[in-house]
Amino acid sequence: MQQTLLTVNPTKLVNALRHSFTNNTTVLGELMQNSRRAQATSVEFLFDHPTNTLTVIDDGCGIESIDTLLTVAESGWNADVIAQEHPFGIGFLSALYACQHITVVSKSGKLMSNTDEILTFQPISIVPVDNWDGKTVITLQEIGLEFEQIKRKLIELARGFPTPIVFDGQLLSRDCAIDTSSEFIDTEIGSIRLAMDNKESCVDIDVYFQGLPIYRTNRTFRDAIPRHIIHLDPSKFIARLPDRDKLVDEENAIKTIRSTLAKYIEDYYLKLKATVDPMDFVTNYQMLNSWYLLHLLNDVPVVPACVLQTFVDYPNCDESGFGYYLSPSNAVLTLAELNSKGVVSMDECVKYDGALCHTFAMQKGYYVYHGGLHPEHWIHQLVKKLEKPTVELVNETRSALFKGDWVWVQVRFCDSYEITVGGETIEINGHTIYLGEDNGNEVVMPRLGNTSGVLTQISSYRDDNEDFQQSAYESDQAALYSFCVANRTDDPLVSIQQLLPTHLPCPILYGNSFHLHVNADGNVTVTTLEKMVA
Repeated sequence: MQQTLLTVNPTKLVNALRHSFTNNTTVLGELMQNSRRAQATSVEFLFDHPTNTLTVIDDGCGIESIDTLLTVAESGWNADVIAQEHPFGIGFLSALYACQHITVVSKSGKLMSNTDEILTFQPISIVPVDNWDGKTVITLQEIGLEFEQIKRKLIELARGFPTPIVFDGQLLSRDCAIDTSSEFIDTEIGSIRLAMDNKESCVDIDVYFQGLPIYRTNRTFRDAIPRHIIHLDPSKFIARLPDRDKLVDEENAIKTIRSTLAKYIEDYYLKLKATVDPMDFVTNYQMLNSWYLLHLLNDVPVVPACVLQTFVDYPNCDESGFGYYLSPSNAVLTLAELNSKGVVSMDECVKYDGALCHTFAMQKGYYVYHGGLHPEHWIHQLVKKLEKPTVELVNETRSALFKGDWVWVQVRFCDSYEITVGGETIEINGHTIYLGEDNGNEVVMPRLGNTSGVLTQISSYRDDNEDFQQSAYESDQAALYSFCVANRTDDPLVSIQQLLPTHLPCPILYGNSFHLHVNADGNVTVTTLEKMVA
């Protein structure tokens, strides 16, 4: 029986590993990590433009063995670092891939070599260093990175890093680092800092692993957007090798992170709820909603303004085109205030169901609840679903078919109309109302009702491509006005006065009188002209 063993082609393996790093800036994070593990108090990056040389200096414990530095899969770190962080011993390869020539100076010696010599396993000399000054210096000549590229990446990497980073003489911001804030909480997943300094919804998170960013929602960075900061416990999470740019089993890891965040956010709000006025507490609605914590509002005797609406305009069938007729309430409201005015839900569609319910609620001054609170919240005991309304016309005068460019509808003229809902009746004489496609496609036009406004209840005036037909809308407005004039009065003189323009900018007509004849089809002819006597 023939036996065999797993073997490795070192040259091919090292060449293949070149493509295992996510991007060419990985080297920056790897050098920062080595300095942190060496317990450096700061890391300085210097860039020389003419030679494209990057120099990295730290004051850590130094490299114990440069031989180990050049040994793949051998980290050289002590037992504590290995147990906590699981270094793989491959990160320094990113430095070799990043430049043409490298120099390393530390307590165990000095190495100077072209990187292709190292990567092709040629012997490299290590020169002893006498009187080491306590600084480890790594110089990467002819590095394949630009100044601005290095600067942008270091700014990103430094934000959560536990060791101060200096680039080109400037100390970079570490506003997300644990040691720069007293607000971090030790949790079962690591250290977290909750973004609770405003009342807006905050669901974005920045996740750091061993001080470097590994996960971020909404990747466009803006200081104005609050974010929750998480520094993961490296003993409980695993990062993808070699450059640890992504969590292993990321989807489940993020679920764990978010569920832990939600628990601590809930704890925060439970404590806040016990110390602040209910009026102030409900202003945190957006955050509570974002983190599925609306149940915390169930026993609060006020409701946030954003879940209630009031009527501010004539109802229409397309608020995006004709404007919003319901607007969020301007104030936090108490149980007593809601009982006093009443709260209803509005599920009816104006276009199909008509505007009877909307008009009734508007005239009664009801608040409109549009959802957004927990199913067990006490508001659901107050919200009324309006019963199917009925309408009665008072002194109906006539009925006629209006034929516009876009809208054809039967119009019933009257002095006023009465809407009855749940045994309660209100009379209206100032609002024309559409009864809906499901209710005969009729319009009720009271004596003092507007004319063109009702068209916004009947149609959105949008074509199949959702383009608004402005000309058709304006034409129907003008036609409906004339139609109403013709049907609202029995006095021909009043009708003609309302239909004719109030000014004709034609001087030749000034001062003259005319006799008009309107035939049975409504066509107009001028039969007599009486010229003004000078």
